[in-house]
This record gives sequence, structure tokens and C-alpha cells, in this order.
Amino acid sequence: MVATLGAEGCGAVSRNEPPLCQPAYPITPVDAFSAGLLAALAFWMTLTDALRWANACGAWVASRMGVLRALPRATEVEDFIQTIQIPK
Repeated sequence: MVATLGAEGCGAVSRNEPPLCQPAYPITPVDAFSAGLLAALAFWMTLTDALRWANACGAWVASRMGVLRALPRATEVEDFIQTIQIPK
């Protein structure tokens, strides 16, 4: 089960892994999280990586104007993850 936690990020529980928490990226959120999560899982990412990917997608879209024009390409999500630091 995966739950979005707003400014706190997201979390997940699974039969195969201990509970996970992925901190949020420091932006004002608008939801693209679910699309990112589904895409990541379709690419067979680990749950940890899928949660990071989903948070990055939500942060990317929320920081841009226009929903459809704001949807990121896979390379843009990867670049975002590499360059934006999550506060500890």
C-alpha cells in the first residue's frame, strides 16, 4: 500500500520489504505523484526507487505552469532526482 503524505512525502508498506518513507521535494505540490508511481512500477523499479520517482514527478509538475506541458520525460525526472536535494 502506498500513501501520499503531502509535505511529508510518501510512504509504503509491502509484504516483502520493511515500511518505507520517502521525504517530499521542497516545492508547493500539485498531484502528478500517482502517474509517476505507476510509470515507475511499470518499469519494474524497486519500491524505494518508485517512491522517489513519484515524488520527483509531483514536484516537477507542481513547479511549472500548465499541467500537460509540465509532465516530465523520463530523462527529466532522472535529472531532477540527481540535482534536487531533499532536506534531511
